[in-house]
Amino acid sequence: MNKNNSNFQDIKFDVDVYLRDIFNSRDMSLYNMMAYHMGYKDKTGTIISNENNQYLHAISSILVGRIFNVDEKFLYPIAASLEMFINFIGIHDDVKDGIPIRNEKDTVWWIWGPAQAINAGDGLHSLARLQISKLSEIGASNDLVFEALEKFNSASLKFSESKYLELEFQERIDVQVKEYLQLLNYRGELFSTAMSLPVLFSNSPNELIAEISNFGLNLGILIQITKDINSFWESTDVDFNFLNKKKTLPIVYAFKHASNSQKIKLGDIYFKRVLAKEDIVELKIILNEIGVRKFCELDREKFRSLVYSKLEKIFDSQESIDSLKGLIDILLV
Repeated sequence: MNKNNSNFQDIKFDVDVYLRDIFNSRDMSLYNMMAYHMGYKDKTGTIISNENNQYLHAISSILVGRIFNVDEKFLYPIAASLEMFINFIGIHDDVKDGIPIRNEKDTVWWIWGPAQAINAGDGLHSLARLQISKLSEIGASNDLVFEALEKFNSASLKFSESKYLELEFQERIDVQVKEYLQLLNYRGELFSTAMSLPVLFSNSPNELIAEISNFGLNLGILIQITKDINSFWESTDVDFNFLNKKKTLPIVYAFKHASNSQKIKLGDIYFKRVLAKEDIVELKIILNEIGVRKFCELDREKFRSLVYSKLEKIFDSQESIDSLKGLIDILLV
């Protein structure tokens, strides 16, 4: 396995080059819209530099693939498919939530309208699937490519199921913790796929692939729980997702453990059609009064233990374990 520095800059650079080449090879304005969203072009179609992309799914996938000595030519199409899928979700989320600015620039729908933004998002999803299909053109067996496409499609569907639950939960104040954890299971499938997909091309036994898949799933859940905690207690900025009454783990625990008077306060907030910034400030006060952070921290520690126990069990090389620990540190920021 190639050694990486602490920020995996070599992988990020190679993924960036690979993805840019895909869009530069196509001349329809539709692909300029996709490239604009991903930070490769400005709204006029002019190529620009961009160092904001973290490529966390791609890095995770390539790192595991290198650990298992998977041919590099297979790793980059897989990595590209994951990143294009994430950006497909991002474009659709911007339309759904009416977000005019992302990463300090106008969103695709704000410039070209919702209909064209949906086209750009759907196009990214199609390109992502084509990257998996491309593996057969560069030497992978049709059976393996079919299995890889099945895994990718399954993760895509699970992500859609998680988005359905996310929207359903917005209008409910009775969301149970087990329901929210089910949402996280669906969403964690993408990290599960990111880590297990390249191992399909390593001649590893199915039992090992299943173990890596489970490792990635638990890591995906851990990442989301950490984001949920950080959104309330590690950031001074207002997360505008909450203005649409988005439910996260702290809020779910708040409704579970609130006193009657606290439930009335929460109800006054969440029975509004949309929330205002001052509602989020009040929400943070109520959450601190209830003390829900300790419940979230217990869940985070549970999944952290699962991730690290799997890490020690699956990967026998100390170099591999250290590289993955470095990756996990970045993923949990």
